[in-house]
Amino acid sequence: AHRPGTHSPDAPAVTGVSLGEGVAVEKRPFAEGEAAFCEGEDGVKRMNRAASAAGCVVQQANEALYFVGSAKARELGAEFLKPLLADAPVSTLADNMTEANKVFVPNDKKKNLTEAVLAKVEAEFSVLVFFDDGASMSGIEDSSRMVVCGYDAEKRTAAAANIKELQEIEPPQESWGGSGGDWDDKGGKDWEDNKDWGDDKGKDEDKSWDKKDGGDKSWDKKEEKSWDDKGGEDKWWEKKDEKKDDWSKKEDEWKKKDDDWSKKDDGWGKKEDAWNKKDDDWK
Repeated sequence: AHRPGTHSPDAPAVTGVSLGEGVAVEKRPFAEGEAAFCEGEDGVKRMNRAASAAGCVVQQANEALYFVGSAKARELGAEFLKPLLADAPVSTLADNMTEANKVFVPNDKKKNLTEAVLAKVEAEFSVLVFFDDGASMSGIEDSSRMVVCGYDAEKRTAAAANIKELQEIEPPQESWGGSGGDWDDKGGKDWEDNKDWGDDKGKDEDKSWDKKDGGDKSWDKKEEKSWDDKGGEDKWWEKKDEKKDDWSKKEDEWKKKDDDWSKKDDGWGKKEDAWNKKDDDWK
C-alpha cells in the first residue's frame, strides 16, 4: 500500500486530471518510428520547439508523449510536433494545420535562411518553422515551401514577414572558432602583417652571408699564417743542413785523428825496434 498522494514509479501517469482552470495532462502513444526522434538532446529540442509554438508543455515518458496545457494547446502541441518526428515533413501535415502560414522561398535564397537564422525567428516570435515538399507537390520547381506554425496569429504573420526580409540578407560567415565574423576580418590582417616577413628574412640572410664573407677573410689570414709557418719549417730544415755540415767537419777531424794515431803507431813501432836492438846488445 502507498501513502495518500503517492504512487509507484512503475504506475501509469495520471491523465485527464485538471491542474488548474482548463489545464490537463494528455497522454499520446508514439506512432511507429517516432520514439527515436525524441531521444537525446536533439529530441528534447524538437519537443521544446513544438511546445513553445503551441503554448504547452511536452514530455516523454516510457513509450508515450505527455502534453500539458489547455485543450487547444495540447492539440496544437501534438500537431506541431508530428512533422518533426520524421526524416522529411510531408505536405499533407501542413495542409491540414489551421494555425500555420505558408511562405515560398526561392531556392537560390534558401542558403540565407540558415539554422541559426531560423532559430532566432522561432525564439523571437514563439513559432515553429520548417520546410516541406509542398512546393514540389504543387509543381513549383524554383521555390521551396516554408511552414510557420504558432498559436498566435499576429506573431505568425510577423514571423512570415521577417523571413521574407531575411531571405534577402546574406548571413555573416561563422569563424573557425564559432564566434562569428568574416574570414577576411581575421585572416586578412594576419596575412598583411606577415607580408614583409620574406623581406626581413632576406635581409637577415644577407647579413649572415656578409658575416660568412668575413669568415672567409679569416680563413685567408689563417692560410697566410700557415704559409708563414711553413716558411719557418724551411728555415728549420736549413738549420738541419747546417748541422750536417758540422758533422762533416767532425768527420774530417776524426780522420785527422786517425792519421795522428797511425803516426803514433809508427812511432811505437820504431821504439820497439830500438828496444829490440838494446836486447841484442845485452846479449
